[in-house]
Amino acid sequence: MITYGINSLRGFLYQLKVFTYSVIVNIRDHTVVFEGRDDIECVKDDDKLFGHSIKSYDQINLIQVKNGELDDSVIMKIVLNWLNQGNLQNPKYILIHSKDYCFLSKKEISEKIIKTLVNKNKSSKKLRSDNLLRIIYEKYLTNGVFDEEKCKSDLNPILDSLIDNHQLITDEEIEKMDYEYYEENYCSDVTCNIAKEKRLAILLSMLNQRVWDSVGRGESCKIEFKDFLSLHTSAARQVNDNEYRPNFEIFRKKSLTEETINSIFDSNKREVSQLYEIGLLKNEILDYLRYELFYRDIREVYIERKRDDIEYIETEAYDIFRHHEKLEPDNRYKLFYEVVDIKLNHSDIALDRFSSKGCYIHLSSDEAPKTKQISWSKIDE
Repeated sequence: MITYGINSLRGFLYQLKVFTYSVIVNIRDHTVVFEGRDDIECVKDDDKLFGHSIKSYDQINLIQVKNGELDDSVIMKIVLNWLNQGNLQNPKYILIHSKDYCFLSKKEISEKIIKTLVNKNKSSKKLRSDNLLRIIYEKYLTNGVFDEEKCKSDLNPILDSLIDNHQLITDEEIEKMDYEYYEENYCSDVTCNIAKEKRLAILLSMLNQRVWDSVGRGESCKIEFKDFLSLHTSAARQVNDNEYRPNFEIFRKKSLTEETINSIFDSNKREVSQLYEIGLLKNEILDYLRYELFYRDIREVYIERKRDDIEYIETEAYDIFRHHEKLEPDNRYKLFYEVVDIKLNHSDIALDRFSSKGCYIHLSSDEAPKTKQISWSKIDE
């Protein structure tokens, strides 16, 4: 059974995906906000579009994001929240949802909302003062009488926008749209598909981290074009057709949010047992497994591009291990630390100290070819 907490997390992650897509698509002429006046808010700059004064372009897009099942009560709550926003300049109301739903007509939704507002507020059990149904109801009271026509009039543009702009989009479709738009608009300097994919992955990771940092501070996350341009430039510096230099700190944060500690350990059994045998603690092993995942991310790019540099680097790593093993055949703990601190480089591939360490750990895994497999411990020799 899926718990409420897991459902909430899945909903948050879906909202995060919609946010990053909204940033990529809208950022040239919008500021995009995570948890502003709505789940996602896209706002034209106050009086400029690419530096030109164009007041008529000002518009607020309020985006509700729903990953779970939709029903009439959920739709009603969304509409009432929008109604409670009050008068906004040129607003556009958008619902993005991952599950299919058969929408009622505008008239049916409006009538259902009015009926619910009246019945709930005339019930013998009085609603709390902070209840949305009571807040909206009292907003339309004139001399103690509910102004049904005024409420309907204010609902009409919201419902028109909702019916015109709701979008059914799955997680997979968002990922595909991310790539297609980013490739077309931000990757003119690269031709290699895997380079484009890695560049986008780095950008998304940095955007996600901005959100997580804001959530940790209890704040909304606002991305302006200058912010996006800085992140995109950083991603572009790290990957192009000839080079892939990802930032380990960004990668580390990404691995913390996407993979549990147990799954990392379970997926890397040989290297884990080897590192345990030579006396490393669990937290130390986890650090080295992150280095390994980081190296494999780099390795994937060069293998895909059929570059033999990576084969040379792994051969060099194995030769370094064999040489030091002759010097320290019995003290495997000392052997490990002497070897993994030796940096690896060849041709256009410049590994940093984290990916260099990761290469050695990768060669101690079941995925390494037997001719280059490293054994820190002698338990399986």
